[in-house]
Amino acid sequence: MAARQSIALSVLLQAYLDDMRVRAYKPKTINGYRKKVGRFVRWAESVHAGTLKDLTPERVKAYITYLQQQKLYSTHPIARRTEQPLLSPSAIRNYVRDLKAFSSWLAQEQYTPTDVLESVKKPKADETPIEPFTDDEIMRIFASLDPTDEFGLRDYVLLHTLWDTGLRVGELVNLTLQDIDLQRCQIRIAHAKFGKWRDVGFGKQTHKYLTRYLSIGRPEPLFEDEQHFFLTFDGRPLTEQAVERVCARLSKRTGIHIHCHRFRHTFAVNMLRNGTDIRTLQRLMGHASIQILTRYLNLANADTIQTHQNNSPADRFYAQRQAGVRRLPVRRSRQLG
Repeated sequence: MAARQSIALSVLLQAYLDDMRVRAYKPKTINGYRKKVGRFVRWAESVHAGTLKDLTPERVKAYITYLQQQKLYSTHPIARRTEQPLLSPSAIRNYVRDLKAFSSWLAQEQYTPTDVLESVKKPKADETPIEPFTDDEIMRIFASLDPTDEFGLRDYVLLHTLWDTGLRVGELVNLTLQDIDLQRCQIRIAHAKFGKWRDVGFGKQTHKYLTRYLSIGRPEPLFEDEQHFFLTFDGRPLTEQAVERVCARLSKRTGIHIHCHRFRHTFAVNMLRNGTDIRTLQRLMGHASIQILTRYLNLANADTIQTHQNNSPADRFYAQRQAGVRRLPVRRSRQLG
């Protein structure tokens, strides 16, 4: 065990990533760990602490202090020429979360006798407020697209599907022709975030646009065996970045803050408002834990209270009365004579 203490953290990180591939983690997940844990390894090497024996709670706390002083895009070439905000508390929390997962793996693989970072607490971070689209914003977004145009049709269908199904953008672009059952109005998500498939439905309007895209809007695939449902205009599989660019263009066009995940937020809140129970919503959205959904539930409950206040039965009753409505009796004092 003592000999292992001199193993370079960079070597152990590579072993960790290789193990994740063997366990069939998704490439996006592996890349996230490579970036976050790799940043710690590079920092540790810069302070001459790049071996396993240097992975201590004290070292990680010093690293957290370092991160708190770093700009958001400090590793990007353009960062030197522009003003950048500091890393957010939630971003730092994610760095520490992934580092703790790495430490836990080291203990499981017996590189360390115990989880050396078990005592390290993840920094607190305020939750990012959830802002679903309003009905007016939804109308403006889709009014800015022309579904009769081949370019507008694809973007219209993409965003309409996100809105009506609550899919993650990564799940959307990985859909294949076999995943979408137009007869049953159902989608099989075989490339979910946690590697678990699930089925979701969609409504009549989404069915109409998916059918139109498939029949007249889907470009000719570049390769004969291409099975992705959504394609670029040159016949290649659509990427997450391409959908994000669609949202960015629409943001400029409409003046609305549009990003892919905001459609997912809107789906969740509207489903709760319409009476969907939280366990069903958990299955539809593919969340491993119900905890994240409490944020949507709180927002939906607040909306329910406001709706009740705006539609109070008593207020509506009195508002609909005409001038001759009987008023509540007034108690008159008796005259003494």
